[in-house]
Amino acid sequence: MARLGGYYALKHFHHAHAWIGNTKDLCDYMIRGGLARKRVYYLGNFVDLPAPVAPERLAALRAALDIPEDGLVVLGVGRINLRKGFTDLLDTFDRLPAQVRGRPLHLVIVGDGPMYRELVKQTRRQAWGTRVHWAGWQSDPDPYYALADLFVCPSRHEPLGNVILEAMGPWQGGGVHGYGRCPRVDDGRRKRLGRALRRSCSHGACYRPGLGGRGGPP
Repeated sequence: MARLGGYYALKHFHHAHAWIGNTKDLCDYMIRGGLARKRVYYLGNFVDLPAPVAPERLAALRAALDIPEDGLVVLGVGRINLRKGFTDLLDTFDRLPAQVRGRPLHLVIVGDGPMYRELVKQTRRQAWGTRVHWAGWQSDPDPYYALADLFVCPSRHEPLGNVILEAMGPWQGGGVHGYGRCPRVDDGRRKRLGRALRRSCSHGACYRPGLGGRGGPP
């Protein structure tokens, strides 16, 4: 049995007797690619529910990141490489207003990877770089999810990222994400991401309590 978590070349999986996809679109991809429909199964990802984070710990984390108490926190989590789209997120953040409904806008990025140092240097050269906080790799990212008002998954290719499921557990904020394949990244994609972030930040500034449980703003 083979499990696919991405749109990989199917020739590498023909030896298996059955195949699992973690999204229905991945299952359709395998069937379209010639794998036997009756032996393709859908099984979504799952994560453990986090323990509540004490307010004191959140306050200490906010202070350590140098984010003001009224700061609106946008969070991104993932490996810092091209496919995860953090270059697009930073380009988009550059175009966002410094404040949303009177709250200063801050971006926190948790993760490490081959582009980490390069992006940190680029960010620090920008005027808005003081509002971008690089946390690096964290063995326990739960406090960062709990701190966030908005979670964004900017991946260029993400069938079903565990970070989406993790973000849904510990906090009641909103989210911006897109599943499936994005074959071309251009200004149009960045503009769409920017519109989604502006809209979600505006809602997040006012409707954070219960937003995630309802699935969106009222």
